[in-house]
Amino acid sequence: MARETRYRVIYFNESDIEVYNEDFHTFNDMLEQGQPLSPPPHVKRTEVWMTHLLFSTPE
Repeated sequence: MARETRYRVIYFNESDIEVYNEDFHTFNDMLEQGQPLSPPPHVKRTEVWMTHLLFSTPE
């Protein structure tokens, strides 16, 4: 069974309001484009999620 891994980066500001939420196909894309290790100055909290799509039925 094929498994697809996705990475999601979520930034929150000082009021704990979500200000960024993006999904990436690869870990490298997440590091380069999402920059979870060096977020912008207005970001006070960062969450990084790794998700798996185990299977998808035909539509």
